[in-house]
Formats: sequence, C-alpha cells, structure tokens
Amino acid sequence: MKIYLKLFSVHHQTRRRRGAIGAVIDRFPEFAPRRVGGDPPRQRVTDGMETLLASIEGDVDLDGERDRSDRSPVTWFIELAGEEWWVGGPDGEEEVLRAESTLSVIPTVPDSDSGDLLERLVQLMAELGDAMGASYGCACSEEQLMAQDRWHPDGPGRPSLTWGLCDIFWLQYFGPAFVARYPGLDDETIGWRTPRGAVIHRATEMPARRPAKAETHLGASWKQPLLSVLGPEPFRSRVETNAALPNVEEHLADDDERTPASPYLLAEAEQRRADMARREEIRERERAEAYTRGRTRRLGLDSRRAVPVLSPGSREWSINVDADEVKGFWTRLRRTAEVAVSGPYAGALLREITNCPDGAGGSVILDSAAGPFELGWYADDVESLILSVHGTKKLTRIADDSA
Repeated sequence: MKIYLKLFSVHHQTRRRRGAIGAVIDRFPEFAPRRVGGDPPRQRVTDGMETLLASIEGDVDLDGERDRSDRSPVTWFIELAGEEWWVGGPDGEEEVLRAESTLSVIPTVPDSDSGDLLERLVQLMAELGDAMGASYGCACSEEQLMAQDRWHPDGPGRPSLTWGLCDIFWLQYFGPAFVARYPGLDDETIGWRTPRGAVIHRATEMPARRPAKAETHLGASWKQPLLSVLGPEPFRSRVETNAALPNVEEHLADDDERTPASPYLLAEAEQRRADMARREEIRERERAEAYTRGRTRRLGLDSRRAVPVLSPGSREWSINVDADEVKGFWTRLRRTAEVAVSGPYAGALLREITNCPDGAGGSVILDSAAGPFELGWYADDVESLILSVHGTKKLTRIADDSA
C-alpha cells in the first residue's frame, strides 16, 4: 500500500532548522533516502541528511529515494525556502514572496506489515512537523488522495494552506495556529500534543485503502469527531483564500527564527514587484501584437487558397495543451500528415494560435495526405489552449500521435 505524507510550513527554513529536519530523517533509517538530487536522484547520502541539508545555502529542492532494489520503496520531495525571501510589506504587514515550504514522503508499506511501520510513520510525521515548524500536514493512502479529484471537480483536489484542507485523512498534523484557532483540537479524544504544541489527529488505525463509492466528501462516520471540532468550512476547496484557515501571520506566531526585514529588503521587494508587473505588461503587449500580425497575415493568405471540403463522417479529436506546446504539435502534424500549406501560411497560423487571447479562438480547413481536416483552437486562459481536429480516422490518429 502506497502512503502519501505531506507537510506544509511558512517558517524560516534556516540552516539550523534544515539540520534539525535532516536529523529527524536520520533517526528513521527505514524511510531515509539513500540517494538525493535532481530527477532522477544522483548523489549518495554518505554522511546523513542532517549534514547534507544543513550544508545547503538558500533554497532546498531535492528528490530522494532508497535503493531501487529495496522491496519497500520510499520517495522524498523536499522543498525548503531560504530565509532570505521573507520581507516586510506595506504598513508593517509581513509578506511572503515565495511559495510555502513542503516536505513529502511516499513510502510503500507491505501488505504483510503488522502495523509497526505505520506506527513509525506516525512518529516520523510528528517529529518532522515539529522540526520544520509545519503549519499543517496529512497522510493517507494513494486511493484516498486520488478520490479528491472526484470530490473537488471544480477546485484544487489537494490540501492547501490557503484554499482548503480538502478532506479528513488517516493522519493530520495541526500546527499551533490551528490549535489556537480551534481549541477543541486540544481535547485528548481528538489527538495528542507534540513537544512544539501541535496536535496529531489519527482518524483510524489503518489508512483507508479504497473510499467506498457511497462515501461522499466528509460523509464517513470516522471523519465526524474531527469534523465536529473544525466544522466543514476549513475543508472547502476553492481557488481563493479560505477565511476558516489560519493566515500566515497566525502560523508565524511561534517562529522563533523569524527576523525583521531591513529597509534595503523592503525597497528591493518593491522594485521586484514593479519589475514583474512591467515585464508582464510588456509580455501581454507583445502577445497581442503577435496575435494581430499572425491573424492578419493568415486571413490575407486564406483569400488566395482554395478551401477543401471536409469528408462526410469526419471524426473529432481534441486536447488541452500549454501554449508553448503548440509549436511542437503543429510541426509534427504538418510533417506526418503532409499538410498542404506553405511556410508563410504555417508560420502565420502558428503565431495566431500561440498568442490567442483568453476567451478567443478560431478554425481553418486544411488539406493533407490523410484527407481534408478542420483545425480548431480556443484559449482557456493565457497559458493553455484547446486544440481540436475534425477529419478522417487516419488523420485523428496522426493528431493523437503528434500530441
């Protein structure tokens, strides 16, 4: 059974705190990674994770794994933001200029395990959460995590410190800010306190393997004790700030390594925001100009070509892609299907599609060695598009292979 354990923190991940995180990992050798690095991991951990994590300056972004021959694989994703990114905001308010730090552990627990490994995983979560100053954490089976996509079709299907906790899981780590906001968490029937003052809630003895089909979001009986303390609001999942969750300032209240921002950092942050806004403004203007040039050129060339007629019974195929993936798709489709368009026409069409503004779209009918087809596009937002192809069975198969 694969278990997903994730912890979130907005605390300063100083060298001392990173070392403390590594020391916890070293105390649990059955989970500790033996290799870390990029993707895939390359570097062997020779002197322990405490030494490794404490030696890294600034941000930490590591993947880790045990030996591939291990029968119970464990994968780590460690993202710890460097302390230098904390600055003060307007009117003395603190502002986070980077994403929260996260630490994920994904072990596979053998079906024959008597529960000892799960007990060690509970202890690992508690110690890691305290070491990194976690605001919140959760652990559950892979099946329960995947169920979030069904229960939250219109919003994020994963826990977030800003948008919502999504669900009640097998294990949850509630930092001191949650305990202060919801005093009922301190009841011994709900969970147990860690040395830092966080609360570990264990909803069931074993992680749920497959949520029952009839079990709707938050509807299971084993979720009710915690639900009676927090209510349903913290679990609402929307792409907006959830007022039922503690804010960043509340989470930072117990961060004893937090340092005030200097006037230099404040000025630097303001300049960074201004530069970012200016770059975005330039980028949007360039996109609009490129779209207009491409569309004008394509329509002018359209008037000079004979538009083919689609074959009866044309099939439909579509895909959602990022804007920067359109060029590769169009190049492969043109080459494989031998699309009958000139270079200038193909270039103008590509420019029009990749720079299409949010909410706009279009279509053209083209000829190819696989028969006539209609290429359509619609911009979901400024970063992604829906591409569609109507044509012969062979043509739609080529489109699928080109995606």
